[in-house]
Amino acid sequence: MVNGTVNDETNDRSPLTQVITPFVFSASSEAALKRNLMAIRDYLTEYPNVDIADLAWTLRARRSALPVKVAIAASSVADLVERVSQRLEANESNPSSAIGARSATVSGGAKILGVFTGQGAQWAT
Repeated sequence: MVNGTVNDETNDRSPLTQVITPFVFSASSEAALKRNLMAIRDYLTEYPNVDIADLAWTLRARRSALPVKVAIAASSVADLVERVSQRLEANESNPSSAIGARSATVSGGAKILGVFTGQGAQWAT
């Protein structure tokens, strides 16, 4: 939008509407995260007209947060493809390096939570 009119010539965002949130990817394992990053790279290479703000929001807010995560900062689809490719290439050159970080788990397993209905069922009447 330029001066209140829609600019159909380009899909680039103005500086006021650029994405300022990271692209958050998560998976249940390192191998799954690597496959996820490869799939998103391939998809964005084939379909570069994806709305970058919608993609960032969907990855951050509408996807499950699984234990192995990585956040990548990018300002355009091409930038995101480049940064994902760099991360994958770094892992290929050094397979012992991790692509993502594993979330800390709470020791002791599951905790019990009491639920009180407030119905006052203490007496038989």
